[in-house]
Amino acid sequence: MPGKGLCSQATNALHYTLGVTIAGMSASRTLISIAVAFGALGASFYSHGQASSSAALAQAIGKLGAGAAIVPVNEIGKECGPVPKTASLVSVDLNGDGLTDAATLVKIRETGKVVPWNGAQLREAEFAFAIYLAQKDGTFVRTFIKRFLDYMPVDSFIGPVPTGTVHNRETNRDVTIAHPGVMLVHCGKSAAAYYMSGNRVHIIPTAD
Repeated sequence: MPGKGLCSQATNALHYTLGVTIAGMSASRTLISIAVAFGALGASFYSHGQASSSAALAQAIGKLGAGAAIVPVNEIGKECGPVPKTASLVSVDLNGDGLTDAATLVKIRETGKVVPWNGAQLREAEFAFAIYLAQKDGTFVRTFIKRFLDYMPVDSFIGPVPTGTVHNRETNRDVTIAHPGVMLVHCGKSAAAYYMSGNRVHIIPTAD
């Protein structure tokens, strides 16, 4: 698609170095399929209760714009290959306070730009990866946002990252995370793990 650099139909076979430790078995620096990895992790996290697409979360997301909404999984591009159930909404306790937080992939608005591509008309839209922390009163407060432009269907998705070690591709070091995190994947381009320590969101580049 336009603006997607070298992203190609071969993305389904693309492998990322996640460097995660699961149940004491280190997969650090091991090349594994992003789709297979997130499929397995996603199923585990999903079984603990998919995050509340509750009125409270919808209200918090709505502050991004009148038409802002979580991206339906079937609107994620084919370049990403198979994606987990958590591809646009991950429900985990990100900061260890016992409440279920939400990491979201949101479509904010269409820009009005349309370009021809392989016989189709692609519409550009503004998207956001946003993290919302659950509050004791049942509301959600946004603590992090990354906005980006892409064509529809969007070639990005998110998935859960378990506690343990995550390999930082840039520093070539392992980082230990105490609470579950979230991986943001821009298919065929890059991937990074996001996790919380204290009140801050930290980013670990895992692939480029």
